[in-house]
Amino acid sequence: MSVNTANGCNFGWNAENFKLNSIDGNYYSLEELKGEKGTVIAFICNHCPYVIAIADRLSYEANELNKIGVNIIAIMSNDVESYPEDSFENMIKFAKLHNFNFQY
Repeated sequence: MSVNTANGCNFGWNAENFKLNSIDGNYYSLEELKGEKGTVIAFICNHCPYVIAIADRLSYEANELNKIGVNIIAIMSNDVESYPEDSFENMIKFAKLHNFNFQY
């Protein structure tokens, strides 16, 4: 099935602007981070086995997409009290381990 005809997709939808803290200690808005030709927002966390399995590939794809004007933003939305391995300090370590060159 073509992506353009996938059921339940609302193509043309725009995310509301946000301002979130990133691993570099700065706050960024969607407006500041969006790519010239598109934006991928990935919801990831450090402890998820699926994320761990694709983290290096995500890093590679982010670099490749950036070359054509598409930026990746990763958001960790877990409760760090319930999942301490997803703490801000661990996000920094995880990003360094997997060479993230995008805001997380």
